[in-house]
Amino acid sequence: MLFGWVWAVRPEKISRKAGWDSVISLPRVLTMAADGSIRYAPPEDLQVLRAKHVGLSDVPVSEGVIALETVNGDSLELIAEFEPGTSEKFGLALRRSPDGEEEALLTYRRRESTLTMERHRSSLDPEVWAYPCGGQLSLADGENLLLQIFLDHSVIEVFANGKLCLTSRIYPTRSDSLGVAAFAQGGSATLRRLEAWEIVP
Repeated sequence: MLFGWVWAVRPEKISRKAGWDSVISLPRVLTMAADGSIRYAPPEDLQVLRAKHVGLSDVPVSEGVIALETVNGDSLELIAEFEPGTSEKFGLALRRSPDGEEEALLTYRRRESTLTMERHRSSLDPEVWAYPCGGQLSLADGENLLLQIFLDHSVIEVFANGKLCLTSRIYPTRSDSLGVAAFAQGGSATLRRLEAWEIVP
């Protein structure tokens, strides 16, 4: 089992004013696959934190953003499975304001085989660092993108197909930046299932 250290992405003066800065990540269970690669998963014990549940299935997403109206909050666990379809890129918008002014985009690019947390619109605060973070994630022919996401206020942790783990920080300024949406560009994709749980404090 492995723990990470989640850095703040804002100037030190802001962290000092807030009274805190970095945090420890969720634990990550590491195993070795048959091909010798490392696999990542959250421990099943975290399921005790699950509260109110919402489920969606077979949501078509094409050339734009589809707000998932029944899913919102700043402390959530999400499991999302996407069928890539014909899209060039697709994913989820997290901590999204109703007008999309603020949102963090978790984007899968098929041509590059990358999964990236794009934070350039994650905060209206100009002092927050908004560089992207991501990594390589190859999907086999016919393989769907399977995401398990833990959203806890400013922290987003993502486990993708057991092959990649991403952790990032965001600092939305708007009180209504609580939405979740699916999006696709350059074609269509299908959100085969989405399960969402509120996380108990």
